[in-house]
Amino acid sequence: RDELIRRYQITPEEAQKAATEQECSPRDDDDTVTIILCFWRDDDGEVCQFAWSGEAVLSDVEHYYHRKGCRCGHCGKWLEECMCDVPKRSLENLDYQTLSHDILLGDGSVISAMTTRYEVEGEETVAYEVPTQLPYYSPRSFPVVVRRNTSCDKQLLGQSDCEFMRPQQQQINKIESRIMQKLMRSGITPLVPEDASITLNNAIFGQVIRLRPGETAASYGIVDTTPDIAQDIAQAERLYEHAKRIIGISDAYQGLDTAKNESGYSRQIRLQQAAGRLESKRRMKYTAYASIDRIIFEYYLAYADEPRMLTYTDCFGVKHPSTFNRYDFLEYDPVKGEYYYDDGYLFSVDLTGGPEQQREEMWEKNLKNLQAGTLGDPTAYATLLRYWQNQERAHYPFARENVAYFLDLIRREGGGGHEQSEYDP
Repeated sequence: RDELIRRYQITPEEAQKAATEQECSPRDDDDTVTIILCFWRDDDGEVCQFAWSGEAVLSDVEHYYHRKGCRCGHCGKWLEECMCDVPKRSLENLDYQTLSHDILLGDGSVISAMTTRYEVEGEETVAYEVPTQLPYYSPRSFPVVVRRNTSCDKQLLGQSDCEFMRPQQQQINKIESRIMQKLMRSGITPLVPEDASITLNNAIFGQVIRLRPGETAASYGIVDTTPDIAQDIAQAERLYEHAKRIIGISDAYQGLDTAKNESGYSRQIRLQQAAGRLESKRRMKYTAYASIDRIIFEYYLAYADEPRMLTYTDCFGVKHPSTFNRYDFLEYDPVKGEYYYDDGYLFSVDLTGGPEQQREEMWEKNLKNLQAGTLGDPTAYATLLRYWQNQERAHYPFARENVAYFLDLIRREGGGGHEQSEYDP
């Protein structure tokens, strides 16, 4: 509750209306409350937020992503310019940024702090300069990414494997419970004469049978009540196999049916079918990662006022320093006479990342390529550099040090002309 008061600036009386977690997990105190966040789009497509807890309304923010400025409700000035004794804070959306200095872009061009405006006064055209105003970018994506299992119409989370497997799992649980009951009730029941002078108990080897004169061991016997659970185990395995077929996992895909006699082509077809049924799950995972990258990109456009330093790796495996500047994505519309952000980019996951995860196999292939001469003369520094750059991309241990070593050798010997300009970062 104290966090609610601090974060949402509500009164202690309002905080007492918040819903506790007693229904979910009973606690000795009621200081822990549950907050529900709701995001939706208005008629303009802007993302809005509404937060509540129980009967307490915590926040109701329209245009959730917009830049906000505090203005005094008494004098109408911005809070940093207000001279009131007790300012009345009110949030107001900021649509434009007024430049106070020129902005240098990544391609060397400059956005001037002053913009020339033209107005027609009578028969003359008057030119005057006004401060340049750049729009603030407002993201359009919800701050939530849903990773679906498999796609399905009118279902937010898609189709669930657990939903399809629930009948089989419930039946397996019943069979397992039945097996346990059989095993717990099983055992050996002794049969003794009515006037036997022995005491039976459940202790193992805790009793001694003393035969009376004239008695033989044939007077005693047992009844074996050990149950047969083979059918139960077979039924449980059958349900397990059925559940695997439902979600697209086969023995061929797991490599568990190697003893079967079949052609290689037939086995390949079955493997492709099993892999195809699991491809939807991978697609949904890649879609979720692409959505995360899209949201990060929009957040950078909206809130990264200062340039952000970053590095990237080129096709030769060399890392280069770079800078992300959100102003580089500004475009000027000559018809409307205003700037706008170019955010029309597509984000996706590189589908070739699977083989790169098999690092040891990639290391061996790179070594074979070096030995076969496909990268060039194996004794040339440029070829060895290319080899270690490939190993670095495959995450070979200490490959980066070898790349730096051969780069230094090429620099010292001149690099053979074009090799130095090609590989030198």
